[in-house]
Amino acid sequence: MVSRPPPQDDQPWRRADTYDYTDALPRRAWGWEFLRRDPCYQREWAAIRPAVSVEQRRHLTLLRASRPLDDLAPWGAFFAGPPHHDSTAATVFWRPDACPHVLPVTAVPADSSTPFSLEMLHHPTALLILPDGSQHLVVRDHGRSLQLAVQGLSLLEPVSLRTNAVFGRRPVRARLAALESLNALISTQRFPDHLFPVDPKSRRLRHVLQALDGSLAGATYRDIAVALLGEARVLADWSDAGRHLFDQVRRAVQRGRYLMNGGYRSFLL
Repeated sequence: MVSRPPPQDDQPWRRADTYDYTDALPRRAWGWEFLRRDPCYQREWAAIRPAVSVEQRRHLTLLRASRPLDDLAPWGAFFAGPPHHDSTAATVFWRPDACPHVLPVTAVPADSSTPFSLEMLHHPTALLILPDGSQHLVVRDHGRSLQLAVQGLSLLEPVSLRTNAVFGRRPVRARLAALESLNALISTQRFPDHLFPVDPKSRRLRHVLQALDGSLAGATYRDIAVALLGEARVLADWSDAGRHLFDQVRRAVQRGRYLMNGGYRSFLL
């Protein structure tokens, strides 16, 4: 009989409480959770990271890119924080063609009726400035986020923001939700709860995420089953002729790898 090494308790994926933070995540936040685990994305992020300088100004993180950030385009992003940052702490600059919730605006000289200043935003805020002068602003709060794609004047000075009333083929609801979020942040300093509901499949996604992490760590299906379902359940049912537990874990791992390898984009819509 071949003995297996005992589980390593220092591997966070084995502990259910490692994933407690996902219980309150809105749907779009799950996109980052799966993308950040992609080893190919991690390598490309590490390669592009030196091209972006970072300056901290109180609640504002100012990022300047020294070259176009096309390297992460295959993943639907311009740039993001380190992959080890989970969705409650990560700043992700999605490309508008990947995430219709990105609100395009034009910054024009400020007028007295509708001025906008970064000082109005009290949540963690990040401004990415690309070499062509375009800007991306992300405001976030524990998994909730708003992103503006800005043309025109610099947001480092007071401006007025303008956006088109006709969206063409782009999803109208996503744009209107972004507008509502922007106005709520300025007037109440809160993201509207109804625009960021917890994903109804969050419990299932949590198990898929844990199974994926186990697989990426090189764990066997049986070890993943123990982490998900407990040793007693696995001892009782793992050898069942129908292989139900095995298939359950196999499907969870397959689903996790699918979501990591591009399927996460469905969460951004």
